[in-house]
Amino acid sequence: MNTSECSEKSPDLSSDGLELYFFKESCDDPNQVGLWFAQRPTMSSAWGQPSQLIDIDTQSTICGAQPSISGDKMTLYYSKTDDCMPNGQFFIWWAKRDPLRSDQKFWSVQGKYPTPTNGSSIGVNDPNSSSKAPSISVSNTLLYFDVTPWPETGTHDIYHVWQTDPNQPFGARVKDVTLSDASMDDIDPDISSDYNYMVLTRQTTGSGGHPRDLDVITVDGVWIASRDLTPPLLWPPKWCAPQQIALSDDSQSTDKAPCIVGNTILFRSTRPNGSVKSEIWQMVRSAQ
Repeated sequence: MNTSECSEKSPDLSSDGLELYFFKESCDDPNQVGLWFAQRPTMSSAWGQPSQLIDIDTQSTICGAQPSISGDKMTLYYSKTDDCMPNGQFFIWWAKRDPLRSDQKFWSVQGKYPTPTNGSSIGVNDPNSSSKAPSISVSNTLLYFDVTPWPETGTHDIYHVWQTDPNQPFGARVKDVTLSDASMDDIDPDISSDYNYMVLTRQTTGSGGHPRDLDVITVDGVWIASRDLTPPLLWPPKWCAPQQIALSDDSQSTDKAPCIVGNTILFRSTRPNGSVKSEIWQMVRSAQ
């Protein structure tokens, strides 16, 4: 899975835990840059040899694709810049898997995700904002993502959209105020298949810093929020305040872009000691 030739990042597990999607960048061989996936027959099995999704145009270190696979594993959401330009504006795209093809490397790109049908609401994508890191629910009816104004003039916040009609696009975006801290960048949301947990990355910037200036970013790491189960249960879910997960005492490394399936959390890390290339790590939550 992890190689010395590339940085592996933005992991996403299918709801059954048997497919893993991730992005490779900073590769010695530029042809390896892009979206990849791997499969395994059971949760306890080792991952098979990864394959590149060759029909999805993310082959650039600055496209920055972050994948999310639907519950039925037939739709893939991902974010990338419109034209793969440095510091470009991000949009959320989607692709469909051909059910008649056994080779799962081949997908049909549908384009940028469409706007709400009423035309008056701001949906997943908007000309005045940058949308990244989609996370689709197991029911395929709820999508979380992070948003920042465009051009970038503020912090990233967590938003969601939901679908009431399967034949229509997602509706208007709504900011999740519990998951969004005005003093931080809240990015990389991922919702568990039972709707009881949300994992995300929180990071702050130095004085006068900008979220894109990596030299002034202080990454606060991976956080987790549990669902507020106080009756009546709300839909979309209401969240308790996120809590930081203490993953590492290594102050030189960064842990980001988590995904959660069952008791397993995968994340991107530059361990040990702030490695130049990132790898995909995992942790297992203890039974509660």
